[in-house]
Amino acid sequence: MEKKGASKKKTGKKQISDSYHHGDLKKAILTKSEEILEQFGIEGLSLRDIAADLGVSHAAPYRHFPRKADLLFTLAIRGFSDLAEEMRLAWESSEDPIERLRSAGTRYVQLALAHPRRTELMFGGTLACEPDAPEELSTVGREAFIGLFRIIEDGQQKGVFREEDPYGLSFTLWSIVHGFAVLTNGKQIPPDILQARGMETILNSTLASVVRGIVR
Repeated sequence: MEKKGASKKKTGKKQISDSYHHGDLKKAILTKSEEILEQFGIEGLSLRDIAADLGVSHAAPYRHFPRKADLLFTLAIRGFSDLAEEMRLAWESSEDPIERLRSAGTRYVQLALAHPRRTELMFGGTLACEPDAPEELSTVGREAFIGLFRIIEDGQQKGVFREEDPYGLSFTLWSIVHGFAVLTNGKQIPPDILQARGMETILNSTLASVVRGIVR
């Protein structure tokens, strides 16, 4: 009887593990990790707890992420990849450099507001300074910036934006929209102003000021 019971238990485990094939487990781990990250922050992430939530063995996540740091690197890479994609969509949204710039700023802020804790992870500086940080982390970060830089450079070539250092202008815009997102996520915009004007109106006003500052 004991042998039969043990067999049932073993079969149950196999059925659980069989539900995650061909990278499905890694995808499930990342999805669950992003949920936990946004709810509880980095401190709330535990590979063992994630394994329990997904119904797999405690060892299973470690086959994809040997350390918690590896999981954090991957989450940050996904974040920068999403940001690079938003910059690409901003580029494709119009042929007008000004509209592209507005779209880029809006998309940047919307993404940061949708994933505040992930944004903190991406730009906190800790991961990028790790000696074993994967090269992909810096690569996708540059891709996101290049997406914005391309919009600025194209606007200059078309005679729409001022003839200044395109890198300087790109960093200026990046700093402004990132700062807006951080202030909003941190609830630093006075509630009475936010309620009276609305976040979208404030953002549009901010982006309009940026545009006026770089248009010829």
